[in-house]
Amino acid sequence: MMAASLQIPISVPRSTFLGRNLVRAFLLVAALALPIWHLHDMDRDFQLPLIHNDMIGRWLGTRAALHGQDPYSPQMTDQIQAIADHDTSEAFAYPASLVIVLAPLAIFSWKTFSVVYLLLIIPLLAIALWLCIRFLHLRITPGYAALIVFVALCSWPSFWGLRMWQPTLLAIALIFIALYLLTRDHDMAAGILLALATFKPQIVLPLVLWLAVWACMRRRWSFLASLAVTVTLLLAGAERIVPGWFPHWIAALHTYQAKFGELPLEPVLGHWLTLVVTAALGGWAAWRLWQNRNCPADSPQFARSIALVLAATLFTSYVWNVYNQMLLFPGCVLLVCTKRPGGNGLPVVIYRIAQALLVWTFVSVPLGIVTEAIWHSRIVCDCLPFRNPLLPFLIALFLLMDTPRSEGRSSATSARMAAQIT
Repeated sequence: MMAASLQIPISVPRSTFLGRNLVRAFLLVAALALPIWHLHDMDRDFQLPLIHNDMIGRWLGTRAALHGQDPYSPQMTDQIQAIADHDTSEAFAYPASLVIVLAPLAIFSWKTFSVVYLLLIIPLLAIALWLCIRFLHLRITPGYAALIVFVALCSWPSFWGLRMWQPTLLAIALIFIALYLLTRDHDMAAGILLALATFKPQIVLPLVLWLAVWACMRRRWSFLASLAVTVTLLLAGAERIVPGWFPHWIAALHTYQAKFGELPLEPVLGHWLTLVVTAALGGWAAWRLWQNRNCPADSPQFARSIALVLAATLFTSYVWNVYNQMLLFPGCVLLVCTKRPGGNGLPVVIYRIAQALLVWTFVSVPLGIVTEAIWHSRIVCDCLPFRNPLLPFLIALFLLMDTPRSEGRSSATSARMAAQIT
């Protein structure tokens, strides 16, 4: 009995422990250094000045609107093109509500504006990613959560969005913070932040529509009221600053989509097959979201529904860029932190392929650098980090096959059955 109760401690050799830590430290340094090196390489070879970014046009348009000019006018488009030095025509293809969002910073010069914007957006995005992990209901340590946030900030979509001063990252940060506040019953603050993010309607509208249905089912009237009032004030303020802006914005948006817009799967499947697959997968996602329309805000079903609607937003969007993949952060975290599905069927295959594509997001950058160094081919080096169109599709499939149905209705049904039995 005494011998059976003895426990022999298993010690890990110190050399093995140090070796593992050195490997982890090397990978973390590489995750940060390689994207920076690749950006430096692109800036050097293509002679991209820091003013070559997506924010300069929004800054110029906001300043013009605040001075009573039309940011959508051909004259402003020519001015943006001349200053931004883009290869293609660059216009103020955003709703005029962006003027209100950027107005507090647009009073500064471009140099001051760009520095202040980066100093604000980086910690804001880090906080948003951290809070996003919090509402996903995952049993992970704070250290592991911090590691996930660091790796996400060092991913190529994040680096490219920061390099281009993309307003999309600001919208994504507002979305994640609003969702966290919503799960903590801070409905008014969540509605206000989500409304502020509507300056990027292509990535916010599907989420707003599902949350509106969900809020009606859950009777979260304060969230709906704050969202509606804030959007109304933004639109009214935009109309006051830029009268008649809506038709001009629609025209600018159509021009932008005609040049850059395509569904993510089109380069892989072609146009018509992509339409069929996207419609089928989108319908499946809509049906699953309808099933979860009554789930509590603090439930895993709600978190997975949010991840699903964000993934569906990407693979059904005609305006798709690599920095938009930051919307996949909730789905990617669930993919990494979820146990492998049981069995050997299709869910396991989807799970493995999705993980491989997520790893490819990080592998493509060093692979592009090595390819360029060996073969001096800029084509491969430039295309690899920007080409991962299957990731939103696979993340959505993983969530569809793994997302449990809402427990809101089932728990209510169980309560009624228990009451009848007693």
